[in-house]
Amino acid sequence: MSMPLIAPCGLDCSKCLIYRAKDEPEAMKDVLDWYRNERKIDMSPEQVVCEGCLGDRAKHWSADCDILRCSVDDHKVNSCSDCGE
Repeated sequence: MSMPLIAPCGLDCSKCLIYRAKDEPEAMKDVLDWYRNERKIDMSPEQVVCEGCLGDRAKHWSADCDILRCSVDDHKVNSCSDCGE
């Protein structure tokens, strides 16, 4: 059994539709529908990419995330729970 992929903020990536979309057509549909209906943005499946917060930032749905920048970039930790602040 593999270890869960946990984001710096504590999110379990396996529960994230954006993370799962590349492998699950129903998750991709839900993500595209959400962007279209809630944000009024038409996205293509190729734009819905995330390999997790600790993966390649070029393949992250929100590489400018404040939590990601604070933990990984500023404090050099993989998780907020690892930070002394």
